[in-house]
Formats: sequence, structure tokens, C-alpha cells
Amino acid sequence: MYCHLAHLDSFEKYIKTGVKVRRGDLIGKAGKSGTRYVHVHFEVMKSKPERWNQYVFTKTGPLTKEQTMARYADPSKWIDKIANFQVS
Repeated sequence: MYCHLAHLDSFEKYIKTGVKVRRGDLIGKAGKSGTRYVHVHFEVMKSKPERWNQYVFTKTGPLTKEQTMARYADPSKWIDKIANFQVS
């Protein structure tokens, strides 16, 4: 499983690969790369893409919705097992 945060402006200094964080921990500041609006993407994927454009496009063109969704993990399979985390 691979988790990815995108469009952050900056990370806090203590954030490194493998550091465990808890709900409420400040991990970074949202940015607005790719758009004029501040936003963040948190993605849970089955594995890290070889190239970042491969999860949207292939040599033959854009992926279908089904092809794109097949590359992502369903977080409901593990997130409800985390203590004090409510899935709505």
C-alpha cells in the first residue's frame, strides 16, 4: 500500500518517510499547485506508480474511470479498524 499527499506547499520539519502521525498532527501546509485554489490530495494506492503521469494516462491515451479506480486501494477495508476513527 502506498499513501501520497499532493499539492502541499511545505511539510513540517519532523515529517520524513516512515514517521507515524496521528489525527490532529500538523504535517504541512496546503498549497495551490496545479490550480488557483488551495487544496490537498490524500491518495491511497495499491502501489507506488513508476511514473506519476501513468495513473492518468497511458501510451494509448487517458485511463478510463474503471482503470483509474483499479489502481487505488479501498480505504474502507482498513480505515475502520483504526481506533477512534469514524467512517461516515
